[in-house]
Amino acid sequence: MTMAGSPGVPQGFMAHGLVTGTMTFLILGVAATFAAITCFAKETPNITKGESQRLGVVVVWMSAFCMWMMWACVYMHQMVPLIHPEHVEKKDVEHCGASQSLHTGGRGLAISRLPPGRLMQSPRTPVCAGFPAGKAEDGDR
Repeated sequence: MTMAGSPGVPQGFMAHGLVTGTMTFLILGVAATFAAITCFAKETPNITKGESQRLGVVVVWMSAFCMWMMWACVYMHQMVPLIHPEHVEKKDVEHCGASQSLHTGGRGLAISRLPPGRLMQSPRTPVCAGFPAGKAEDGDR
């Protein structure tokens, strides 16, 4: 039996972090509404105080909704990432006494695969005995 909050169980829109963030934006909206009505609404020759308060409420809730929607999209995108690092097995080749990994330039992870037989060339790749590092002689394999 698995718990609803355990990793690997889809929770959809009722995920704990998403609900907590939504409540935070609701509280922010209520506090901003109070501030808009009491502190920022004023009467001018062009607008009454009631109209100014209604305009303030519209501005507050439209901005709170837009900020919440942006935050929710970013948060949900992190819940199900589209790209995962790809583990490439290291195959060490000796180059001038220094060991380097094929396809990764010494790093254990690569985002894209290179065609077989091609090595990642970088500006730091040493050149030994007239041929670039990564190209071993037939007898070295």
